[in-house]
Amino acid sequence: MKMIDSYILTSETLYMKPEIDSNDHVRTMVQEGKESFLVSKSPKRILEETMKYYGFTLEGAINGAKAVLGNYHMVPIVISAPLNMYWFPTQSPASDHCIWMSLVHIEDIVKFDYLNSIVYFKVGNSIIINKKASRLINKQQQTAILKVRTEQRLAKTNAHFMR
Repeated sequence: MKMIDSYILTSETLYMKPEIDSNDHVRTMVQEGKESFLVSKSPKRILEETMKYYGFTLEGAINGAKAVLGNYHMVPIVISAPLNMYWFPTQSPASDHCIWMSLVHIEDIVKFDYLNSIVYFKVGNSIIINKKASRLINKQQQTAILKVRTEQRLAKTNAHFMR
């Protein structure tokens, strides 16, 4: 699999999955459309660099999501509302095992077995995740709520400026 040194998330990125190499370094498998590749950085580092690229911070995105949704644990984040980039973690973002997924590319989440789920993406890809389907669906729903509320607030702001 191709390895690159740096990567900025785009509206075409489906998910990021951490991988631990033989030297215990965290790197990231990125799925962009039907193409997958490795990035020699952790998912958290890729998120931090992506947020900075779009003019924000990861900490600010987390605090903003908490202001919109309430003080939940493992809140989803808005990377870029104009680019429709709403992402959620499968576990604590501080964990080396946290997978991040893009809301808009998910087709379905179904139970695989008692502790695992399959996430199907609109482009035909899928991934098995070590998390109950009900928990992932709840995260997906939280992210959808964040998306709707963000879009409503942006629409109100735009309507205010149009007066």
